[in-house]
Amino acid sequence: MTISTGGAIEAETPTNIKTKHRSQEGRLKDFALQFLVVGAFIGFWQYCSSTGLVDFFFISSPIAIGKKLAEWFLSGSIYEHLLVTVREALIGWILGSLAGILCGFVLGRVKPLERVFLPLLHLSNTLPRIALAPLFIVWFGIGEASKSALVFTIVFFIMIFNTHTGIVTINRNYLLTAKLLGKGEIETFIRVILPWCVPWIMGGLRLGLAWSLSGAVVGEFMAARAGLGYIIFNAASTLDNTSVLAGCIVLLGIAMVFFYGIGLFEKRLMRWQE
Repeated sequence: MTISTGGAIEAETPTNIKTKHRSQEGRLKDFALQFLVVGAFIGFWQYCSSTGLVDFFFISSPIAIGKKLAEWFLSGSIYEHLLVTVREALIGWILGSLAGILCGFVLGRVKPLERVFLPLLHLSNTLPRIALAPLFIVWFGIGEASKSALVFTIVFFIMIFNTHTGIVTINRNYLLTAKLLGKGEIETFIRVILPWCVPWIMGGLRLGLAWSLSGAVVGEFMAARAGLGYIIFNAASTLDNTSVLAGCIVLLGIAMVFFYGIGLFEKRLMRWQE
């Protein structure tokens, strides 16, 4: 049974059941195709490495990378580095998201501030973040704080521009209707502005989450005592391409967990649209 938007309970119709069934079948087919593509790529990679079609030194091999990953996880040596990178990324992402969303709402609603600060923010956003990394290391040291600060600067600009865009694209008829109904500023914000901006905010959160991991790793390349970027940089310095690629696989795994978590959060948050 389903519940309609009006609150009435409706029975599952054959059409609804068939639609859901087809949707599940479509997802299974997509997953199967993705699995085949990845499997074919790994198989071809292993073939090139084993036969010498491409020198092992340059591309390593899936088997060698698998052995390296098993060694890391069974010995436990990877966990400290993994947790450091995750902490740096998440702290910078959370703080950057909160600050960016707040500033985006303020600029979207206060036009004088928008006219003054928005061009300056666009100009500041053109500055490559990696150019700031040495400064953050001087200011905050080579620990986790400097990497989180670098991530903050990346995520902040993503969220402020996404949130601001959501604000300025609101259908003005909705705002006029709320005003005619006698809704105050706070109620209008909660019932009209915030729900309208949710898709824009969620898009920014997804993009910011992806860049937060990259920002943390780039910061670790510059100077660090631990982290996946630290492992990858040291491995690259000794031309250990197997460890470099194994570190990249771990980063992909973290990214998959991040996106699965944000996907679950988004589904719960977007139920108001159903």
